[in-house]
Amino acid sequence: EAMSMHPNVFKKIDLAIVGMGERSGVLPECLKKMAAFLEWKDELRSHVKKATIYPSFVIVAILAVIGVWIGYVLPQMVTVLTEMDVAIPRATIAVLDVSRFVTTYWPWFVPALVTVPLMIYAFQKTRRGGLLFHRTILKVPLLGPILANIALARLSHNFATMFGAGMAIQQIFSTLADHALGNRYMEDRLRFAYQENEGGATISAAFETAGGFPSLLLGAVRNGEETGTLDQAFKRLGDYFDQEVKRTVQALLAAIEPMAIICLGAVFGLIVLS
Repeated sequence: EAMSMHPNVFKKIDLAIVGMGERSGVLPECLKKMAAFLEWKDELRSHVKKATIYPSFVIVAILAVIGVWIGYVLPQMVTVLTEMDVAIPRATIAVLDVSRFVTTYWPWFVPALVTVPLMIYAFQKTRRGGLLFHRTILKVPLLGPILANIALARLSHNFATMFGAGMAIQQIFSTLADHALGNRYMEDRLRFAYQENEGGATISAAFETAGGFPSLLLGAVRNGEETGTLDQAFKRLGDYFDQEVKRTVQALLAAIEPMAIICLGAVFGLIVLS
């Protein structure tokens, strides 16, 4: 109850784990599991930040080069060449036309750059819009698999922690479906799986009926249910998806470097031509 008065610090899953520890008399064990979970979240966050630093730097550099060249340097050079009656190449004229268009209509671009993200943000805040947005983002190449593995890792680690602490399946599902995975589509599938489980289906069958979960998770959960080691099955799944996140982040970083080189080469090639 004391922790719930500070929602900006303690998340719902933290409250659920501590509450379960207080009610069941295993608070020290629950706190150890929550500490391990928080360490995992911090490590995951550092990997995600690492994946965004390099592309952000490259994008800013490219935009700065294009802005200075097209907005200032090229028009000055063309003015001098025109006064000298030098024929202007078509590539230069095309770039100048783009430059004039941007400088003429830039007051319209600024509101659009602000309005469009706000509209997308407002749309994804709605229930239907959030489901569509989060489902679509999972299909984005390179980025989608990372976000999917992050959500599955959160699902697995959280489920293992709460199930190992003795929480009821109903409370586990309700806690995880309440913005604990970071993806509304996955959370919606989780709510559907719980409805199937309430109807008498096993957890693995409920996940399979809900859809959106990989076959590896379904098989591991089925094996955990049959052998009575469901918390261990989810823990192994969490460790696996952790490694997948690291692997996909490294793959993304490896793909970004040649893509950045190609983009920079295209920009400087345009500058040479113009």
